[in-house]
Amino acid sequence: MNIPTTLPFFNGTRKQATRRDSSPALIFSPRTQLPPFLIQRPHVADAWIQDIYLVDCNGEEIDISDYFNTSTELIAGYDNGPGLYQNMNTLTVNDNTVDIDSAIKTTTGSGAAGFRTTTTYAAADEERFYLEIYLILNSGVAPKVYLSKSSDPTVLISNEVLLVSGVNKIILTATSADTVQLLFYNATGAQTDFEAMVSLKRTIRPTVYEFTDVDYIQYNGGALEGNSSYSTSNNMHPDYGVYTGVSESPKLWYYNGKTYGVWMKRGGAGYNVDSMIFAFDHRTGVTSDSYLCNTGVVDATDNHARPSVIVADDGHIIVARQKLTDTHPTAGHNSSVYINRSDNVEDESSWVNALAHNANYWSEVGVTGGGGEPKRLAYLHLAKTLNGNMYLWARSGASQETIRIFQSTDNGVSWDGFGTGEDTGLVVMDFPSASWAYNSQVQHKVDTKIYMTVNPWNSVDKRERVYFLWSTDGITWRNVDDSWSKNISSAGAITEAEAETNLIVAGEDSPKVYYYVSSFINDAGNPHFLVSRSDDDGVNYFLGYYYWNGAAWVNNEFTTPDYTIVGSTSIIYQKKDSGPVYLMVKTLLDGKNMFLVYSSDDFFVNMSLIRGIDPTKSLDYAVITENYKDADYIMFMFHYYVGAISSDIYIQQEMGYYSDFLPKGTYYLKLTDGTNAWYSEWFNIQDVYENLISSLVNASYSTFISSGVKIINAINLAGTDAANTGIFDVANDEVITVILFLTLNSGAVPQIRLVNSSGTTLRSSSIELAEGVNEIELTANAADTVKLQIVNFAPANFSTSDIWVQRKYSPRFVKLQFTNDKDLHGKRGDDQTILYQKGFTQECWLQTILNTPGSNRVDVGQEKDGVFIPEKITTQYKYRIIDYLNRSLFEGLIRLPQHKTITIIDEVGNKYTPDIGNVLVSAEWGTFDTGDVLIEWNDGSFVWVDNAEDIT
Repeated sequence: MNIPTTLPFFNGTRKQATRRDSSPALIFSPRTQLPPFLIQRPHVADAWIQDIYLVDCNGEEIDISDYFNTSTELIAGYDNGPGLYQNMNTLTVNDNTVDIDSAIKTTTGSGAAGFRTTTTYAAADEERFYLEIYLILNSGVAPKVYLSKSSDPTVLISNEVLLVSGVNKIILTATSADTVQLLFYNATGAQTDFEAMVSLKRTIRPTVYEFTDVDYIQYNGGALEGNSSYSTSNNMHPDYGVYTGVSESPKLWYYNGKTYGVWMKRGGAGYNVDSMIFAFDHRTGVTSDSYLCNTGVVDATDNHARPSVIVADDGHIIVARQKLTDTHPTAGHNSSVYINRSDNVEDESSWVNALAHNANYWSEVGVTGGGGEPKRLAYLHLAKTLNGNMYLWARSGASQETIRIFQSTDNGVSWDGFGTGEDTGLVVMDFPSASWAYNSQVQHKVDTKIYMTVNPWNSVDKRERVYFLWSTDGITWRNVDDSWSKNISSAGAITEAEAETNLIVAGEDSPKVYYYVSSFINDAGNPHFLVSRSDDDGVNYFLGYYYWNGAAWVNNEFTTPDYTIVGSTSIIYQKKDSGPVYLMVKTLLDGKNMFLVYSSDDFFVNMSLIRGIDPTKSLDYAVITENYKDADYIMFMFHYYVGAISSDIYIQQEMGYYSDFLPKGTYYLKLTDGTNAWYSEWFNIQDVYENLISSLVNASYSTFISSGVKIINAINLAGTDAANTGIFDVANDEVITVILFLTLNSGAVPQIRLVNSSGTTLRSSSIELAEGVNEIELTANAADTVKLQIVNFAPANFSTSDIWVQRKYSPRFVKLQFTNDKDLHGKRGDDQTILYQKGFTQECWLQTILNTPGSNRVDVGQEKDGVFIPEKITTQYKYRIIDYLNRSLFEGLIRLPQHKTITIIDEVGNKYTPDIGNVLVSAEWGTFDTGDVLIEWNDGSFVWVDNAEDIT
């Protein structure tokens, strides 16, 4: 064991498991913070904590690093050549104003060159900022970074760090209170050419205190808000983006703990609309670099060459894309298709054989199109069945009026057209009256079937038909209830008349419009469709939810705010048949696009908003993990920044719960510093404190969208606007704690306060929120029934995380806090020193109540001739806590009497501060690792507080 504190850490899981000896998790943690902890390590210079995970009983890791960020992104742009520094010769900033597309210093003159953030930050003394940079060093010397004094950029207000190629995770600590900016620079003669993906946020990540021989890693507790139940990542840097999952699929594919995602570079020289791939490892929470995996015509510019990805049963990754016919920006598509196979299984980084067009790793299909047709394939979809066979289908034909399918029966080593030859493929459907046969895939878990949907268009009128069909072998295709089928190999392609008679899901003649949007197959094997509808030839749109109930198609029509089909694809998905159906739809609020997620238990007869996806900038095209029903986690991928030619990818990876608070359950913490790893004792996260609120109600905001206790978007256009929670009772002088993460999009920050139930009387002072994490205490000025009010007195646009409102005490737990003004040294030869000089305070929560005080006899008298003569007999109360604890927690509490400052809060809010040395800790061990622990202290410690009940 590292240090005997109330949450001990081990340097290996084997030691952790041996130490525990399978004892129950009797260390508890609230959902708004972790227990404070302290770790000792041999001295390593400048090695910060990089990774922070919760690990559950199945060994699944949840990355909670974002919970330690106490602000939103701080960077909003850069100034070249600040102050005494020369300009960089080239400084090109990405559209997102955060990432650096190009920074070049070619001169070797008599001065350093640099650039720094346009925004200044007020830094407190010893405040820490978390800087994460992915550096691509094209040539020369990597830059250095530090926090500079705003009035003089050559003055360092933090440590200075030399960046390295690849990932940099850095803590910059302010050396004094000042106004600062982040600065990049290269010294005289240090030429450089680099790109960088950058993020700067305020943080309460564990602090590293370095000493001569040892270091201490210290976390002091404090409010943690994930600000999303999904982890997010912007550190991919595509040159084009995502587009939709309707036109090509899959864009995201889950396999063996990883989700693989593909995207396309921009067009033109050096980019070629190349296909790129990355992987998100759900076990580590790490997103890989992006790698070139498929390419076609040199200098290509047609953005129809968007890739699709799937993983074969043997673990090889398959990526398909159009070759393109030439470099024309719009006429280069409708070409043959390159299908590439990764060099190694489950390895997104290596495509040497495929890029060299080596046999068994590269295939080309659709070279002639068959029947003398020109090279025409577009809108590619990859699928596979349980027997391992894989299929690719695409739009084809001289006028793109047909759909062709190809297959692979050897894990993607080779592809053919079902005996027609690799170049041709079987024609599934033929629409001679339609110029474009737009096809797509219905999302499903891998089973014995593949599922297709077709939304043809005649290039004149709007789309009027949505068809559905399925097959087990790619040859015989069937309608929804298997009452009709056709063998396309022996009987020819499905005709337009046959589709209209047997395959139609939705459709009527003009002016009615039917655009296919999204679909899935439920666990029972029935299709569900989302169709964009219009009854006035596209003037106004609404949504239609179509599902097969086993006997017929059922349709529910509904609308959502600001719904549009332009530039976005809505998504429907359902994890289990017993659960709700979710709808993700784009909406426009205050000039910015965001996505809203609704849920429905009755297929959208009714629905409720559950959350919003609202990053700093607008979002556009969205895709979901294609085989999400087979995946442990769902991932969403968006095109970041609407209309941008060069765009980031924005990712949200489902964490498995729908709250911004820490997840309930039994976990241990895993921390790494890049070299070492530490593992905590097991502990249980639960609602130690009750959240006093469960909903939010708008009073006057112009726009107010909420879900549960989260504000998704609130807009005040003018005057005073407010929103309120439900009611709860407070005592006079009772302290109520409010915890939330505020994201301010524009305008003034809101204030929070307690008001009486009618909202007419203030029951506390008003406190202004700050951007980022807030932990605010409101003191009630009278006993009353109150509600929490959020109010703006000036125009504003903001959102919040889930809001937690709690009392200072818990009716089920007793809280202990203790610290010292000097370090507490360990046993000789076994240094287990607890570092208190840096402000460390231990906390723990015992699931017990204060026991009835005991009476101890005290004889009062004096000594005479060596004999004590009692003059009176008195009694003294001793307060007691008895709890069932494990040995790890006991070894932290056994040193309680050695602490100078101890605070105990019981289950009704009374506070005790035992006199120094007047605490007794003892145990009776029922087993090797668990026992009944008694904590006893004197009555001189009692401090009455009247927040348990009104006694005035």
